[in-house]
Amino acid sequence: MSNKKVVIKTLIIGSFFLTLLGSTFIHEKFQPLKKWEPYKTHYKEYNKIIKGTNNKRSELLSKLENGELDVPNFIIASKKLELNKKSLLDDYHSKKKQLKGEYSVLGYSSFRIFAYEFGRSYLTLGLSLILLVLVLVPGIISEFKNVLIIGSIGFIFVSTFWLYFALFIKTNYNIVAYEYGLLIASALTTLIVIGLFYIYKFVELKKKETRKDLQEMIDSGKELVDLLKTT
Repeated sequence: MSNKKVVIKTLIIGSFFLTLLGSTFIHEKFQPLKKWEPYKTHYKEYNKIIKGTNNKRSELLSKLENGELDVPNFIIASKKLELNKKSLLDDYHSKKKQLKGEYSVLGYSSFRIFAYEFGRSYLTLGLSLILLVLVLVPGIISEFKNVLIIGSIGFIFVSTFWLYFALFIKTNYNIVAYEYGLLIASALTTLIVIGLFYIYKFVELKKKETRKDLQEMIDSGKELVDLLKTT
């Protein structure tokens, strides 16, 4: 294969790897439902309704205690207050449901969640295809060894990043509070994994050399025995 074709294929493979790695982070560019301004504004109405109802209930109790309101009228006013509260909450929940519907995408509560799920699925599909190609076309490993190694390191890094995210961060991570800590931890883990791999490779190489030396000693011994027998 010509150098030009190798370069073009390397760029294609590298670009594919980048899309796989980036797909798990693209959702961070989109707002979750709770940060959407219309939803945030409406969400605050719930506390206002409850607080307003409690204040009016306190006023009724105060009037009852001061004798400004008798028991029958207090009961009537309290029932009206509860009915008004129920009506306001029904409207609140109806509007909330409407806003959720407007912000949802393909059954997901937001495009952010959709992008997150799509990214994970796309990464899994991509890795499955890569594994299939490596099994069916083993020659590609030697042909594109460097880009495959770089891609593998990238996959280890991204995988450990989201593993730590799942284990230690239960909310949407904040760039200032979490990002650098996760990146550093993921980078260190990746380096440790690579180091362990090369240590394993070094140990296996030493074993092979030892077995080879041992076999040569055995062969030499056999040759010496055969030579002594013939003399």
